[in-house]
Amino acid sequence: MDAKQLVSISVTRHFEASAETVYDAWFDPTIARKFLFATPQGTVVRCEIDAREGGKFVITDRRGDVDFEHVGEYLELSRPDHISFSFGVPQFSTDVSRVSVDIFPVPEKPGCKVTLLHDEVLADYQSKTHEGWSNILNALAQTLTEKQ
Repeated sequence: MDAKQLVSISVTRHFEASAETVYDAWFDPTIARKFLFATPQGTVVRCEIDAREGGKFVITDRRGDVDFEHVGEYLELSRPDHISFSFGVPQFSTDVSRVSVDIFPVPEKPGCKVTLLHDEVLADYQSKTHEGWSNILNALAQTLTEKQ
């Protein structure tokens, strides 16, 4: 049996919103359903978030007649600068990985910088995972802009 080659994926993006606003968006189901695992071809039909360390989330994106369920457990929460959670998509694999979101103020301009690190990603999915998280952060920025 071949050993799985695992990699880490990092995505960074600047946000015009404050660190607190960006942090809080990850835990507000009304906002999260607009960006977190949402796809243009799907509709988020379930967004349950228990925003506490040890709390779990389930977000289901329906594409056609197929549901894609994204699950995890919050491991570390430190408002407004750090979120860490386990992550899995059970219909594809029993493997669980770890995602960390770090939010930094940007003194020279308004807003904040977000760096997302997804550890233990199968190397075969490196490009697709990077694209997925980039799309999620872009959708978060768009959602927060529309909210203003």
